Amino acid sequence: MILVVDDNLDACKPLCRLLEMDGYEAECILSGREALHSMHARKPDLLILDIMMPGMSGLEVLETLRHDPDLKDLPVVMYTADVSERDREQAIQLGARDYLIKGQLSWQELRERIHYNYPA
Repeated sequence: MILVVDDNLDACKPLCRLLEMDGYEAECILSGREALHSMHARKPDLLILDIMMPGMSGLEVLETLRHDPDLKDLPVVMYTADVSERDREQAIQLGARDYLIKGQLSWQELRERIHYNYPA
């Protein structure tokens, strides 16, 4: 199961539908705190995580995951509109497998990058 965490439903839902068309089980969650709670109940195989979210940023979610013994090895792909080099470096240092910029990839490229990080 792939968990997509993005506070923008208009970004989250189409990505989940795309993943489902490719044979993945996907679920949308609209906040970092809700995602952390959900992941303890049902551990996903891959987390696709936005950075810019109210309440708890994607980087805070990622850092929390890396300190959780049950979730520390969960593969994470950042998928964000944040083009900050500092945030990209921090995400990679925290163990994100990939850092994808919204709007800079075609749907096909996005599919390929997700498949590379989590083969169906």
